[in-house]
Amino acid sequence: MLYTTKLLDEFVRDTRDHRESWIDEQLKSGLEWMDEAIRAEDYRHLVHQCSVCHHNYSRGADAFLALDQDPVRAKQHYYLAARAGALCYRLLGAGFPHYRGRFLDDYNFKTMNINFSKAGILVNDKELTLAMTGEDTIEGLLVLGKHEEARRALPEDPKDPRLTGQVEQCLWAIAHGDQKTFDRSLQQRIGVLRRQGRHCPTILDSWGLALIQLARRRGMTCKLKVLELPWQLLDDTPAEAEGLLLPFETAIEKIIQKKTEGSITV
Repeated sequence: MLYTTKLLDEFVRDTRDHRESWIDEQLKSGLEWMDEAIRAEDYRHLVHQCSVCHHNYSRGADAFLALDQDPVRAKQHYYLAARAGALCYRLLGAGFPHYRGRFLDDYNFKTMNINFSKAGILVNDKELTLAMTGEDTIEGLLVLGKHEEARRALPEDPKDPRLTGQVEQCLWAIAHGDQKTFDRSLQQRIGVLRRQGRHCPTILDSWGLALIQLARRRGMTCKLKVLELPWQLLDDTPAEAEGLLLPFETAIEKIIQKKTEGSITV
């Protein structure tokens, strides 16, 4: 029996009832905004629109897991989310800025890459994941199985203030193979999400699931049985991705090529 709360159960029912408007319409709108940015040659906002599409595909995948317990379709959406995330990083690497609205956003993609790489982790696609993490981050080292290098790059103590949250503490625990710290940090994370739930309920914690997937590859387990973490649905197979491409992917590839050749400026 998965542990849940009355408030969370109500939100799951509401999400199921309003799924089309809450999830599907967001994805549709994000794709329309991206198409408009490409047609208008609005290169300043391409990174942001890719980011929006990434998060919308991720939310769709979350719904397939949380509402339908359908890991096959969830993986397909996580796969598309990962492709959108990887495009974000390619655009940034090519020199495109990250604007939101009128102003340059100071969002640190390098520090916060698990917000994107979690989709690649959940579809067991190392290449896509490393396109977002790189090989010089804690997440990248863990994806590569370089646990000793990850340990050397981390503080010695899991309570070190440089580990600013439960996600960082879980990464520390995975690098060290510390099951007790991993379980405690993940449980604390769920507690934080539930306290925030009165304002922003979470039906599925895909960050937590990605951490569990990294831990499983390390030979660790997860003992939490909570609604937000249906880790029993995880496996080690890749997504059924044949023919799956983002509708804007070819256009973005051409724009990156033109930027590399110097034929466009931002």
